[in-house]
This record gives sequence, C-alpha cells and structure tokens, in this order.
Amino acid sequence: MMRATGCAGVMVGRACLGRPWLLAQARDALQGRQPGPDPPLAAAAAAAEDHCRRLARYWGSEALAVRQMRKFVPLYLAGFATAAPLRDALLKADSIAAWREALESTGYDPTELPSAESRRKPRLKGGGEPRLQRVRLPQGWLGLRDSDSVPEAAAEMEACEG
Repeated sequence: MMRATGCAGVMVGRACLGRPWLLAQARDALQGRQPGPDPPLAAAAAAAEDHCRRLARYWGSEALAVRQMRKFVPLYLAGFATAAPLRDALLKADSIAAWREALESTGYDPTELPSAESRRKPRLKGGGEPRLQRVRLPQGWLGLRDSDSVPEAAAEMEACEG
C-alpha cells in the first residue's frame, strides 16, 4: 500500500486487538520480507492468556484482569471454527487458574488456523459497518504541515467540537 499510494505510513489500530502478531507481520512486510502466517488456535489462546497475566501484574488484580479480558477473548479467537467452546469457557472464567483449566480441558483443535475470511472482516468498535466521518482540522493546519509549531488550543478545540 505504501509503494502504491506514496503514503508515509499506515495505521493498524484496531486490527491488532486480539492479533498482536500482526505487528511482526507488518514489520516483515515493510522490510520487504514475506510476513509469517497467522498462528494456530493454541498460539492465539496462549497469547490471550499471556495478555491476561500481564494485565493482572499491571493492575495487581487477577479478578480485574480476567474481567477486562472478556472484551478481548472474542477478538483473539475470531475466525477459528472450533473455538466456540473455548471462548465460552474463557468468558465464564473467574481466575487465571480457570483460564488454564479451560485451555487444557476444552475440546478445540489447537492446530486449527484462522479462516481467510476472518482476516478481511472489519474489527470495528461496536461492530457493524464503517461510518464515514468528516475530517476537521484547525484553520490553516494544512498550510503548517512542515512547521514544528503547535496550533493554538482554541483552533484545535473548535475543530474537535465543530
């Protein structure tokens, strides 16, 4: 895309939610290497568990981390046909030990790869169709693209509220 459009960069944003390996794939593509494949279900589930453990360390609360992960579990397991029982078990888990038990005892195919269609589905906040939004910039912003000066706060607020 960068070569075709001449853009200076790309933004991956929500595409990385539940797919942290996408950053390595993007790096490989930007460096002219063939990006690695998406990981199998077992690796995606392990990445979700690692995410949960890191949240628990960060917040100092396993219970809070497990609750917060409920919004990310469907993203990690999207596109895997056999993941429904695992997803359900992880969403009901109340501890990391319960996560571990679900990962070890739930019947899913750990070698399954995500479907090709799942890579093309939009990962939008709230789901649904993308919305077109009008871009609003502070007055004169485009004329200052090469300047290091910061626009006036009033102009930025007007653009944000307008």
